[in-house]
Amino acid sequence: MAFTLLQRRQAQRQRQTLQQGVQRGDRVVTLGGIVGRVASVDGDRVRLTVADGVDVEVLRWGIGQRLDR
Repeated sequence: MAFTLLQRRQAQRQRQTLQQGVQRGDRVVTLGGIVGRVASVDGDRVRLTVADGVDVEVLRWGIGQRLDR
């Protein structure tokens, strides 16, 4: 039981570090599976370019993974 709690805390810290460290130019995947490049970060909102001329705005906590840096 304690091991499971420790793993959850570690995973939560890693997600928070990822989400707080998102910068313009990073290629990311949202929790919903959308892949895009970070165009801008404004507080808790991140604008992703997903195709030429197509931007979407997501909340920072919706970023699930960084693909490259």
